[in-house]
Amino acid sequence: DSYQDNATILGRFDLLDAFKDILQRPLVKDELEKKQTTLLQEYRKELLEVQALFDHEHKNPHLDVNKPPLAGSLQWCKGLIDRVQLIQRNIERHTGEEKTSDLALEIQTLHKSVLTTLQDFMDARCAHWKTEVKANSQSKLDLPLLTRCTDTRKLAVNFDPSIVRTLM
Repeated sequence: DSYQDNATILGRFDLLDAFKDILQRPLVKDELEKKQTTLLQEYRKELLEVQALFDHEHKNPHLDVNKPPLAGSLQWCKGLIDRVQLIQRNIERHTGEEKTSDLALEIQTLHKSVLTTLQDFMDARCAHWKTEVKANSQSKLDLPLLTRCTDTRKLAVNFDPSIVRTLM
């Protein structure tokens, strides 16, 4: 069974998309309806995995080494949101009558909860950054652009360490 051979829920959706014309046949349609509950259970599991991953790593997510910490954490969180929404779109396309079941209603609630948590994280990180920039920007603008090293008497650029980290 090719359907069972796909290890991921997205692989199963790809298979369903590849054979979308055949899915309209009565026998195949009946078999697909039997698998809708399995798809919903797998999506529930995926939502719980994303929530657990976020809970475990949101304070110190795996970041791209070429990204500043804020941009990296936002990209990481956006990746989790995209992961959830891609599966949600596929679920909406491929599940019919199952949308009113108790499992489907639980998943809708869980989906909203996970997305709210992820979006709140991104909003809080952006708000914190804006506050930090606002607090530091005026004081940094008042500093001289060039300074003289007391030991060597050479001129040095007086950049804020956070700017230097971003440029490196």
